[in-house]
Amino acid sequence: MHPLAQTLLDAHTRQLLQQLSTEQLQQTVPSEITAVISAIADRPIVTLVDLDALKRLLRQQILQRPAPDLLRQINRDLARHLLALPLQRQTRVADLVASGHIETLIDRLLDLEDLRRDVVNAVLASPVYSDVLSDLLYNGIRDYLLEDNILTKKVPGMSSLMKLGKGMVNRMGGLEEGIERTIKQTIAKNLRASLELSEQLIEKACKGPRLRQTLLEAWTKARGLSLDKFTAYVGERELVDTESMLHTFWEDVRQTPYASALLDAIVDAIAASLAELTLAQTLAQLDLDVAAIGTEVLACIEPALAQLRQSGHLEQRLRAHLSLFYASPEVTQLLS
Repeated sequence: MHPLAQTLLDAHTRQLLQQLSTEQLQQTVPSEITAVISAIADRPIVTLVDLDALKRLLRQQILQRPAPDLLRQINRDLARHLLALPLQRQTRVADLVASGHIETLIDRLLDLEDLRRDVVNAVLASPVYSDVLSDLLYNGIRDYLLEDNILTKKVPGMSSLMKLGKGMVNRMGGLEEGIERTIKQTIAKNLRASLELSEQLIEKACKGPRLRQTLLEAWTKARGLSLDKFTAYVGERELVDTESMLHTFWEDVRQTPYASALLDAIVDAIAASLAELTLAQTLAQLDLDVAAIGTEVLACIEPALAQLRQSGHLEQRLRAHLSLFYASPEVTQLLS
């Protein structure tokens, strides 16, 4: 490198380092960001972004890449930290949610009559519900015959006789299971009317002020509880299991055509909502001040720049880039 070029390189490097000092950055960054935004402020927002490129980027970064192990570990550590905060014991449910909001939510839920009816119908149509109801009826009949009916209470010796019969049945191996199975099958055959009545009763109970009052009473009990009453159910095992389950779910979903189509639809919907707006109008509607943007950007990058300056890395990289110019044959020829 020509000696004069080396001198110019040193001066240029010092000048750039000075510009990247804290004092200079406080003036330069906000003003430069303001200048850039002002230059394109009147352009439609959709012309400033290549939607196809944006969709490609989002697919690559969100859908095509598996969740890094480090991110999963950070999520678990963060969850542990949040659950262990003393704030969980000091904060009540009512400190987070106003009663008026809960009442509004309850009213909105009660308005969803079709959804409520479908849920009730789906539950009652489930074989699980039929099995539970059959078991309840069977046990009620059995207990009544063995202990609670009028004969066992009023006729001397009848209770002992019934228990003797039960003991004989038990000693006869699978006979009791056969009787139980037969009774339950008979109950199941005649259960349809009971289920229809149950559906009518539940539907009736879910209407009007009765359900609203029940939900409000539940809220009254919950609102005074501290958050640790709920987080106490979440331990280390639950955290790991939940994180693993969510990870597996996301790994399955992200590779489906649905996920890709949904992401594209979200981008298109946002673009459509901004189609008539310029950059300036968009920033105004988002209540973002251009000068404040510069200040916030500076606050984010200044700590990193300070570390780079202190370590000497910033000067090293500046010299590496500037040397390409000052050591070039064109500069050498100019200075000779």
